[in-house]
Amino acid sequence: MKYYVISPNADSQGSERFLPEIFNRHVALMGWGKDEHELGRMFANIQKGDRIIIAQGANRNKTVYAIGIADSNSCKGEIVNQEIHLAQFIKDKQLLKSIRFNPKCTWGDANRIRAIYSLKDNVEADRIIMNAIENLISKNIMKEQLKAMGNIILHGAPGTGKTYKAKQIAKQLNAKTQLVQFHPSYDYTDFVEGLRPIKQEGNQIGFERKDGVFKAFCKEAIKKTNDQYVFIIDEINRGDMSKIFGELFFSIDPGYRGEDGRVDTQYQNLIEDGDVFKDGFYVPENVYIIGTMNDIDRSVESMDFAMRRRFAFMEITAEESQSMLTLEAFRKVNNVNADKAYAEVDELKGRMNALNEEIISTQIGLSTDYQIGAAYFLKFALYADHDKAQAYEALWDNHLKNVITEYLRGTGDESSKFDKLKAAYDNGKTQNNG
Repeated sequence: MKYYVISPNADSQGSERFLPEIFNRHVALMGWGKDEHELGRMFANIQKGDRIIIAQGANRNKTVYAIGIADSNSCKGEIVNQEIHLAQFIKDKQLLKSIRFNPKCTWGDANRIRAIYSLKDNVEADRIIMNAIENLISKNIMKEQLKAMGNIILHGAPGTGKTYKAKQIAKQLNAKTQLVQFHPSYDYTDFVEGLRPIKQEGNQIGFERKDGVFKAFCKEAIKKTNDQYVFIIDEINRGDMSKIFGELFFSIDPGYRGEDGRVDTQYQNLIEDGDVFKDGFYVPENVYIIGTMNDIDRSVESMDFAMRRRFAFMEITAEESQSMLTLEAFRKVNNVNADKAYAEVDELKGRMNALNEEIISTQIGLSTDYQIGAAYFLKFALYADHDKAQAYEALWDNHLKNVITEYLRGTGDESSKFDKLKAAYDNGKTQNNG
């Protein structure tokens, strides 16, 4: 996979003439035929899945107009009318602000605007751009899926940043957000509604119907129909979803959002006059649900088919999570040592890849669900001011060792397997990953 920067007009004149066509048709355009010029031949080399940045300018003056993914429907190594169709086309100016070029990147110079250019994955400034593009594309795919389905579940290996991505999706929607975490004791009364004790006259204890957190969230959303609301359920599979949602499994169906999905709740007869849900509860059309789950969580309750089909499932792999290893992310862990930690990002990726490859090896016999995400490796920032060897050992001892030990419990020959995984971590080679 390569990352190409393509200018809508290399001579900086009349770019506005090309942009409407680019935006409307989701295409990248090139003025050279594949046999006419080296630029045309370079354009013809673009393959399905390559990332395309539609941009213009030299190092100190760049404008990013759109990004997308080369689509095989029009890209098969040949140029048809000097254009390539782009899937996952993103032109939102606010979102594109995350794609920041700086003078150290290899695209362009002070004197020349390049019509087409391939970023270099062995140059740090270029890799920063690549990471930003991947994050943006990933979040955009999830956002569009959420808007289409209404409900999604982000699942994958531990430490892949599922909760973080959920918050970022909500941020892209400019949505009001609320987060709860499911656990075995969480129930319908917490989520929808239930009877709560109240103190009455004479120190007597009575009971009153109270809205649960999700019902209260939906009431707020009804008041502001022009705004977006995202309800995030962390560790969604650690609770008994069928019991927690109850009859709401009907209302959250994408086909029954809004008043068409009204259902009577378990305490419908106790709902007061004037309540917006007096005639039945429904999920407003401006409310979206994002759940997160670890596939290997042993406390998981089986999710029945009726509930599963109401969610789109999107996996976040350990490999994909490497885009989390940014300077900004290290700063959130430990700002003091962020720069030192980021200087080790290539070796961290190398050790992470080596460890994860060993996890799924025939000798260990675990699946990709047991691979370890980049969030664990961000903890290196806590120890980056130590001797390098000591820092990597601290990362293993304090954050990885216990996870590995739990993974191997009951698998047989645990000691030998543990040693193999530790050796893979210790011997991981430096890699230049984008």
